Amino acid sequence: MIEMKSIKWQLMRHSHLPSGLKTVKAAGEVQQTGLDALVEQGSLNGISYLRVDEDGLRLVDGFTESQRRGSSLSLHVYDVDGWPPSPRDMLEISDRLGAKLPGQLVESRRREVADQLFEDADFGDWTVAATNGWEGDGVGRYARQVFLEHDNLKGPSRMIRFAVEFEEGLSSPVGEPEFELPHDPTSAGPNF
Repeated sequence: MIEMKSIKWQLMRHSHLPSGLKTVKAAGEVQQTGLDALVEQGSLNGISYLRVDEDGLRLVDGFTESQRRGSSLSLHVYDVDGWPPSPRDMLEISDRLGAKLPGQLVESRRREVADQLFEDADFGDWTVAATNGWEGDGVGRYARQVFLEHDNLKGPSRMIRFAVEFEEGLSSPVGEPEFELPHDPTSAGPNF
């Protein structure tokens, strides 16, 4: 998770005119807050989708064009800790909002999150010798083969499967990663 101490943002109202033209005006004052306050306000105002448009990444309300009845809201992020928001900042904000991502962003963000969870995983006394790439099931489960070695064990490496489950349509993981370490060769094992 990226730490964001100070975010400058504003809610904007978009009016959709019958002629096809759109107007944009502020729906509130420019705010300078932490991530928690931004997430709270975004959630209260129905901001639930991250959209890619000509202006880059923009957080918008979750209503379809036919549901908008003339207007919609967006959350404009001006800066994060004094810098223009990066795509990674916007993805982190959208994750915290539980915002739906466009398909191409979901895939790349899930792989990024899975990579971080893999790097943070504790494999005990086992050492990662090699891995395969992530395989997605098309729904929300990403898995990879991991080959582990142990100093007290001769022979080939041991293969395990490391999996991460994601919420449908989101890049937020559900629970902890799933993996099972091989039997520890330094333990006495069961007595028979």
